[in-house]
Amino acid sequence: MKKLAFLFLLILPLLVSCPIEDPFASLEGTNLLSDNEQAFTGWAVEYGKTVSYDYMTFNDSTEAGPDSDSTVKRLEIVNLVPNGDFENALSATAWVDVGGGSGTISADGHLNYNLPNTVDRVDFKLTDSSDGLSDGLPANSTYLIHFNLLSATATSIFEYQNDSPQPWTCSVSDTTKVYLFPDYFIDSFDSTFQPGGTNIFSIGTTSTGDVSSGYIDNLRINRTDITPNLGISVPVESDGRDNLLSGTYRFTVYVKNDPAVTPVTANRMAADFVSISILSPDEASVMYSNTGVFESSSAWDDWTACSVTAFIQIDDAATYAFRLLISPSNNSGAYYKRDVGSILLAAPVIEYSSDGSFE
Repeated sequence: MKKLAFLFLLILPLLVSCPIEDPFASLEGTNLLSDNEQAFTGWAVEYGKTVSYDYMTFNDSTEAGPDSDSTVKRLEIVNLVPNGDFENALSATAWVDVGGGSGTISADGHLNYNLPNTVDRVDFKLTDSSDGLSDGLPANSTYLIHFNLLSATATSIFEYQNDSPQPWTCSVSDTTKVYLFPDYFIDSFDSTFQPGGTNIFSIGTTSTGDVSSGYIDNLRINRTDITPNLGISVPVESDGRDNLLSGTYRFTVYVKNDPAVTPVTANRMAADFVSISILSPDEASVMYSNTGVFESSSAWDDWTACSVTAFIQIDDAATYAFRLLISPSNNSGAYYKRDVGSILLAAPVIEYSSDGSFE
């Protein structure tokens, strides 16, 4: 026994002088994205399926970032309706008065409508060669119509003309208030459509309508059978850091309201939401993901951090640790929350925590 005690006393100084190395220390408390990834090099627009039109653009911005080293980018889901903000004159070929109704552009950029008879309507030809939807309405696609509505009469009716048109009746309680279409009326109808028939959006209806007047503004149509995202796959191995390990990660990106939306830039709409996601790569044996949806506010007039956290299991011999996604829309809410819009991005950050907590 005395020999064992003596041996322990010999080993004890070695144990005290050689602490066990923390395998997580090099990963915690730092941004694990490379300088290039922080500058958005390698990030790419994706849709979940092959498309032949750029529904979302990703470009440089001249705005100052949250710090002097930040690269600032503009991410925008574009409005497929040319002149949807009505800042320019109406196209005589795309917008047509039917039955004596009148659709006129106002000085403050609204499309005023006046339908004095029940058979009146104003038609917008979505396939007009010059001023129709800019993607040409490819087959087997789905779209959603948004606009701001002030109905000066108790009821206004709208319609997408196809083989079985369904009028969208909008009844309002306040004829001086601007309503969001379809959000406010969502319990009454669904404003999605698939191309077919005449491909016409009408103020009024092909059936018997009501006498109505008012205005619409910021007419937006976006394609909803795709999911526009800005994405990147982050590798397990990268120069300048240790290999990534399974554990909890926090993805943060700074966002700012785009100051160059309509009327500063014609037909560019402000994003109402931003969705950010962290998820396992496609080849992962176990899939993990988390998406955070953030609603724009006046606070976003300054740079604002939006973060989402997820546990990620990284397989042995995996090439990629996880994927990061950003979208200037609400990709996790009700379908009618998906919309066009532009937002500024800067300073993406990935942080690791071995115990699942972040300061």
